[in-house]
Amino acid sequence: IGIGGRGQEALRALGAWDAVAPHTIAVVGRRDWGPGDPPEAGVDKIFTPEERTYPSRVIARDRLVGALARTLRELHARAVTVHHGFECAGVRWHTRGDAPPRAATLELRDAEGRPAAVTTELLIGADGAARHVASAMEAASETFRVVRYDDDNAKVFKTLPMTLPPGWRGDLNYAARTADGRVYMDALPRASGGRYSGVLILRAGDPLAAAGTAPAELRALLDEAVPQFSACVDDEAVARAARREAHRLPVFRTVAPTLHHGACAVLVGDCAHTLKPYFGLGANSAFEDVQVLQETLDKAEAAGAPLGAALVAFSRARAPEARTLVRLSRQLDRPGVAGALCFVVPLILDALFHRAAPALFAPSTIALLQREGVPYTAVAARKRRDRVLQLVLLGGAVHAVALGTRAAFAAAAGSLAGALGALGTRVALAPGVHIALSAACGGAWLAIARSRAAPAISSAFLERAPVEPAASAVKTAAAQARPSARAPGSSRSRYGGASSHARRQHVVAAAATADATTAERRSAVP
Repeated sequence: IGIGGRGQEALRALGAWDAVAPHTIAVVGRRDWGPGDPPEAGVDKIFTPEERTYPSRVIARDRLVGALARTLRELHARAVTVHHGFECAGVRWHTRGDAPPRAATLELRDAEGRPAAVTTELLIGADGAARHVASAMEAASETFRVVRYDDDNAKVFKTLPMTLPPGWRGDLNYAARTADGRVYMDALPRASGGRYSGVLILRAGDPLAAAGTAPAELRALLDEAVPQFSACVDDEAVARAARREAHRLPVFRTVAPTLHHGACAVLVGDCAHTLKPYFGLGANSAFEDVQVLQETLDKAEAAGAPLGAALVAFSRARAPEARTLVRLSRQLDRPGVAGALCFVVPLILDALFHRAAPALFAPSTIALLQREGVPYTAVAARKRRDRVLQLVLLGGAVHAVALGTRAAFAAAAGSLAGALGALGTRVALAPGVHIALSAACGGAWLAIARSRAAPAISSAFLERAPVEPAASAVKTAAAQARPSARAPGSSRSRYGGASSHARRQHVVAAAATADATTAERRSAVP
């Protein structure tokens, strides 16, 4: 499991990071191979402090569970008892009339099928994708529902222990893929000495995803598709993977419209927002949920408010975050044309525009999702703003080319007609000549526009900084839910910089400058 800045800050707030950190390994960057690249052609990317405030820390799942269990014993032994070997089988709600439930009985089952039950005034559903608690909430409510998305890009995976060859760094995330999308392989460190855990991701239904496949066939696939990884996996590991059936990646799911039920139950983690593990947000967002739940419970206790009020506050803070996180993550996982429009094209646009004007355009959605302290709803709002600005600029460029082409072509055609007329000849321009003239004149217009109009347009948004980290998820959600209080005379916007009125004035000025430049250019045409 990769613990990024979001997860690290949450675990610090929960008092658990000191127990977890010694068992983690830092990952400072990644090495990627494109389809068909030889092993020596991998491209390294080392993250800078501006890109990642906290280096990602990788830890084996069982070690993470052990460290958290030790934290429970050390900090909360009087309040928490851990029972092993049980699973949730269902929930019964305790209600009186039409009043919301104020207690719940958790029905359990041990490994041999023997039933057990626990009645509680606070039930926290953290049972992951199994979501027994969420299903019970859905069955008992007319408004609460589990939102189940169709998995149009189903994937399965097998794990392969690896040992890196000499010369490979032990603090990078390694990844390679095939052009046809059949194979994607990712590897993260699991221990020192170059010992890594590789994850072979295949399409659901791939013949080699089944159990009991021939080790030679799996080895042949590795040699052909990801030879840089095949050399790192020994024959015994390949044989074990061939015997096992592949595991299916989770299906995107969330819940709506709240994360609580009555005054006694609340959801955190995967049962509130199930993600595929591509971008390392599953465990990290779950830790954020727990941090916010602790804060809301503490505030309610300090204010003497009832438990139900704390659950409502938590739901208001995290329910929009859960829905937005699942929606954004699913957009990054669409196949085919949808994937190109939702993932590839925006990724290219963000890279180009952010590199050209970092004060105006934020990094990619993936990069923003990794930033600690930035609500997922703020990421979505910022990217909507970026898309509008990108479309406006691209549309303006196309319109500019059209205007420049029309004027330049009219001038060129007039000059050419005059010259030919002097020779007593009449001629019609061929479409190819028209296209060539259009391209030349359009390129010249864009060069002039970039040198004259771009500074004016950029100045309109120069003071507007990228998304500013919030103090906490609770405070951010509360600020979004009520009108923001500003000091008299203040014109600062939510993220700092000029107010919307000031920005509109800048935009009008920039548009007027561009119009004047266009008018001058038109008047100069013979």
